[in-house]
Amino acid sequence: SPSPSPSPSAATVGLNKKKLGEWLGEPDDRNVEVLFNYARTYAFEGVGFERAFRMYLSRFELPGESQKIDRIMEAFAAAFYDQNPSTFSSADVVHVLAFSAIMLNTDAHNDAVPKSKKMTEEEFINNNRGIDNGESLPAQLLSELYQGIVNNEILTTKERDDEGNLFTDPLKEGWMRKQGGIHKGWSKRWFILSGQPSTLFYFQNENDIDPKGFFPLENVEASRSERDEKQIELRPKMGGFLKSAKYENSGLVTGNHKKCILKCPNSDEAQRWVELLNESSQHHPNGR
Repeated sequence: SPSPSPSPSAATVGLNKKKLGEWLGEPDDRNVEVLFNYARTYAFEGVGFERAFRMYLSRFELPGESQKIDRIMEAFAAAFYDQNPSTFSSADVVHVLAFSAIMLNTDAHNDAVPKSKKMTEEEFINNNRGIDNGESLPAQLLSELYQGIVNNEILTTKERDDEGNLFTDPLKEGWMRKQGGIHKGWSKRWFILSGQPSTLFYFQNENDIDPKGFFPLENVEASRSERDEKQIELRPKMGGFLKSAKYENSGLVTGNHKKCILKCPNSDEAQRWVELLNESSQHHPNGR
């Protein structure tokens, strides 16, 4: 029987990720064959487009040349469509959407692009009008993709270590319990506070590479709960709602809440989290 394909991490560990990206994008037949076979090592079945795209780009640095980027997007599209044939009508649609997503990511997170010139959600949806054989993709899918990328940059390997981990230098990390929004049950999650931009991510397990969800910390205030000294409450500073996002297999699901309650192992930890969360919120690029 044929030997199983190596995992993406096993295939790339120890390699210079900038050079790997350049090599994978080369037009030579051998490079293209390796690129398409490498893309097939990812387990995309049942995974939403955005989450799969982030998985794919976590292991190498994209080259700067647009033709190389296009080739790398084409390999992703082929692998994703092959494992999810009912999600889109063809690999070509995935290819166009992937390239569009990279352009949005660059536009949204490049400081050289003035805020007034950045692509709006409406422009992103219009740019992708008719890409499915003259038909348009569901506006909700494009809207969620836009919000997911704008609120959480797709980071390639410059920001990751050899295992693909994004958060090599977090402001703080540790276990907390998170209260559910509807059923009010408690879920134990591994939290990482990242300062670029100020975001609180949470994971199912400590060693997971990709988060289950996150809270952007723009205009968010953290405080100790009067009810329990181990509990932290996150609330919007200026009224309105606390924004959140979580990854389901179908893609990114966004939410609005009046508050979020977290529970630390002890009161000292709770105090330290509150201090760092508020400090991080003040340094958010759009913080007040």
